[in-house]
Amino acid sequence: MALSHVQFNTMRSRPVQEKNPVERGRDMPPDPESSPVDRLIETVQLGKQIEKTDVRAILTERLLTRVETETSPAAQKLFQAAGKADFEASAAASAADISPEATAGRIVDGITGYIFGAWKLRNPEMSETDFTKFRDLVMQGFEKGLQDAKDILTGLQVLDPELQESIGRTEELVRSQLQSFFDETLSAIREAAGSADEIAGRR
Repeated sequence: MALSHVQFNTMRSRPVQEKNPVERGRDMPPDPESSPVDRLIETVQLGKQIEKTDVRAILTERLLTRVETETSPAAQKLFQAAGKADFEASAAASAADISPEATAGRIVDGITGYIFGAWKLRNPEMSETDFTKFRDLVMQGFEKGLQDAKDILTGLQVLDPELQESIGRTEELVRSQLQSFFDETLSAIREAAGSADEIAGRR
């Protein structure tokens, strides 16, 4: 199946100047250190069986990459300081579980873990306004990343009914869990602000 160099260059998380799988040649095996998008494209080009873990990993990678970009562009040092490496190690250890529940869990863990951690490092005096901005940016990134993943999988002709159903279920779980996180965190921020105002009023 012929793939468009232009179509996928804009979707990849790695620098544009790197060669894509088509340019590397059909006689080279997929690079285990490459991104999920790269690995899947290489696998399709080589005519080999597609690994379901790579298909599901694309959804996680695209969503988290887009949320990172929306909330803290060019802030990899902050993400690392907030525990991104630990998250990636944990996510890799559980990658074999490709159920919607597990995939949604990894996505939500990344957003509420190191991504929110980086936001807190940038906003140590977290106000309600700061958090609602974070919430809105997260959802913007979520929508863009979800569309990215669907476009990639559609372009590779691997978005079959089973996968569509799995992605749909994963999307529902992520939205639900994120909403719970947003509600609980916002409530805690408001409660903390109310306590601070009450203390200040006693002085």
